[in-house]
Amino acid sequence: MAKGYRYYLAVAKQEALLACDLYNEPRQPRSFELFVVHMETAWQNLFHAVQAELRGAELGWDLRALVAAHLPNAQDPIRRNIEFFVGLRERIEHKLTPRQLRALESVVSGKALAYLRDFETYLVREFGEKQSLGTSLRFPVFLSSLARDAPEQLGDSYRRVPASARKFIESFDAATSDDVRLDPAYDFKVYLVPKSAGGPAADLAMEFVRLEDLTPEQREHVKAGTVLIRDRQVEVANVDRLRPSEVVERVRAAWPDFNLYYHTLAYRFYKVRPKGKSEHPEATDTRYCFFDVVHRDYTYTQAWVERLQSALAADPAAVAAEWKAADQRASLSDRVA
Repeated sequence: MAKGYRYYLAVAKQEALLACDLYNEPRQPRSFELFVVHMETAWQNLFHAVQAELRGAELGWDLRALVAAHLPNAQDPIRRNIEFFVGLRERIEHKLTPRQLRALESVVSGKALAYLRDFETYLVREFGEKQSLGTSLRFPVFLSSLARDAPEQLGDSYRRVPASARKFIESFDAATSDDVRLDPAYDFKVYLVPKSAGGPAADLAMEFVRLEDLTPEQREHVKAGTVLIRDRQVEVANVDRLRPSEVVERVRAAWPDFNLYYHTLAYRFYKVRPKGKSEHPEATDTRYCFFDVVHRDYTYTQAWVERLQSALAADPAAVAAEWKAADQRASLSDRVA
């Protein structure tokens, strides 16, 4: 008899956090192997939590069968990433030396980061933001990749990976479409770009930039494996950032009735930025919004426009009503408190 989705959900989250801890523990000689094992257990329990919540049929614990049932699109990058690690585990568990595992870890680090990120994405998609592990997961950056001879070092690592594992990686990637291979849900490759120092204390030391947000020329550099260096001094502030009125203008293409009032309801609903005169105005969701310390106001990204357009695409009136009802409930709760 199923123990209920809460049990499976709790175990899934515990296993993912344990896997992340192991991934970040360099003193554990088999940390990468253990990361792969515990992430597989995390995904198994997450899929069982979904089944239990939906009172679905029991599918057993084979992860291949679970991912096929819950992610039926064979070209889903999340599915392909999971399938990659299922196959990789079969070839490395109890078979590689610690030195070989360290080499393998550096070769597939982008896929490993995607494995974690995909878990968080699917977790929130199925069970909501309250179940997010976003404040607990820590993604490592391999400092060796910052050296000038990083490409040569990666080549050396690749040569230390056993032939059976190398053959699997090459054949799996070859059987994966270009669109999927370039998707960060399949292989999350981080490109570090120097930022000028001396900005506001609230500035992020590092920003993640989506591939689709780059110019065509920048994308070609990324695909070629080169590094994009941003000028150390940037004279123009808030490049590509949008004022609320500009967001409204762009979103009206999806719903002509959209205005600043609905924009306010939307950013409150999606928790994109703090309300009113917050003590921490910088606490924004930086995918969508930034606080300008100099001008003491907020600017928004094109990704925020796209998020709103997507939300309003099917039934804008119903979505707007949902935003309004949630805002009224929040206001009532604040008054009672």
